[in-house]
Amino acid sequence: MGAIYARYIETAEYWISSATRAQQTFHGLSAHLPKGQVIITDALYTFDFQSLVEFLKTYSGTSDELTLIAHNPAIHSLISRIASYSGKFPTCAFAKLTYPVEHWRAIQQDDGNLQVLITPKSGRIL
Repeated sequence: MGAIYARYIETAEYWISSATRAQQTFHGLSAHLPKGQVIITDALYTFDFQSLVEFLKTYSGTSDELTLIAHNPAIHSLISRIASYSGKFPTCAFAKLTYPVEHWRAIQQDDGNLQVLITPKSGRIL
């Protein structure tokens, strides 16, 4: 899956939940992904989408693209509310969202656009 996901990632920053499973997921994918800075944080070890929104809004770096490896239902809820997505988001699914905002702190509900969605089982790409 990493080779497929890599087609849609241009990031220089990978933000990974401190959970062992999230780190194992990243390790399994990383050989196929573009090289970048890896940051492991407790902030992504959450099941609450609002915590993810706050994480994004308080991001103080300069990157305009971040890759997050976090947990459901938080990621699913984030995609549902930010990009108005109503489908399923299973474990190891990949979504690429874009936001028409100049600064991360300006992210709002329904602002995002779901550009790509890949699920491991179907391999579907939107």
